[in-house]
Amino acid sequence: MKKLIAAALALIMLVPLTGCGLSKLTNKGKADADATVSAAADSKLTRGTWQNGSYTNDYVSFTFTPPENWVVSTDEELADLMGADVGEAGEDLSGVDIVYDTLVQDPDSFDNVFIMYENVNIFGGAIASTQAIMDEIVSQMEDSNDGTKYTHVGNAEYAIGSDKYLCAEFDVEVSGISFKQYVLLHKLGRFIANITITDVTGASLDYYLGMFS
Repeated sequence: MKKLIAAALALIMLVPLTGCGLSKLTNKGKADADATVSAAADSKLTRGTWQNGSYTNDYVSFTFTPPENWVVSTDEELADLMGADVGEAGEDLSGVDIVYDTLVQDPDSFDNVFIMYENVNIFGGAIASTQAIMDEIVSQMEDSNDGTKYTHVGNAEYAIGSDKYLCAEFDVEVSGISFKQYVLLHKLGRFIANITITDVTGASLDYYLGMFS
């Protein structure tokens, strides 16, 4: 079960890099582009840090504090899952396409939260709105043909820290196992903050959002 959930998690993380449909975003959404013009646009992006059970990253406005029994994946575990170098503490990753920052999970249920950052250059440098990018992710998830079924339930907007994140909710089914995934996006200058939540136990989204302040 753990491997199936990890595989589904890895797939949803890699969706923005797959398929030719992303080229459509070059013009789509220009009229309502909502990229945040802030200090983040010119600041460097480094891996976040953990202190006293809480995660912070200067690039975003939130603090993430999971339950005490949750386990933070090591850099080696994260690199193995994603099949990519995750960078080192303090390293400037501003030129990297995807920064896989932190993955934390409940060791018993496998509920987990994954925080990553995607460079807008992987979308062809498109001036696309968060909604346009989310629409493409939803489309590719629902078109997935790897045996994992994603059903898009709907979108909503939630405040995390001082920013608003667009959230897409999915019902996921793989090999007879059903669970929820939530993908939350927010554009910050050259990067899109992506928080993906995998809920196996049927907890409410509010339970996970309560981990952010």
